[in-house]
Amino acid sequence: MPGGAKTNANGLTFEAKVNLEQFDGVWFDQYEVSSATQYQFLSLPPSIKQDYDPEWNDRKADTGIMITNMRNGMRSFLIIEQKYQSVDGSVDTKLLAGYSFRKIWKRTLDTPENNLREVRYAFVVNKWIWHNCVMRKKDIRTELEDENIPLFSTDETDVVMEIHNIILDMFDSL
Repeated sequence: MPGGAKTNANGLTFEAKVNLEQFDGVWFDQYEVSSATQYQFLSLPPSIKQDYDPEWNDRKADTGIMITNMRNGMRSFLIIEQKYQSVDGSVDTKLLAGYSFRKIWKRTLDTPENNLREVRYAFVVNKWIWHNCVMRKKDIRTELEDENIPLFSTDETDVVMEIHNIILDMFDSL
């Protein structure tokens, strides 16, 4: 079976390993942090949906963290795409598309009722991708670093701490 043929079976199992619910709650009596899967945070008004390709509107981010400043209502959103792969395929293309996806989500979500300040993007990949794509292809690492898109491996023991640090950094924009 080609690599993409098992994407849902393998990918969904992998995505369940990265639990963002541990970040949910009120931080410093000012910021509400909430996580969800399959992009449950903001609904697009029909006027926005009609400006985008219908196939794009059906695309859902793997997971995300919405941060809301409870004092002024401003929000920032961190999309965390989780990629699993164990055979050669197009994962490098998916990683390099992160910059474009972030820009599209920002434009899509930036409506007055959403009070959106920023959209950030990060990737969490499995050990196979890390060793066979990321570590062997410096271009991928360089491009993502240049665009401020963090890339983490599930091999890293500090992935949770890294996400925690991104959240803290996002508070500054709110």
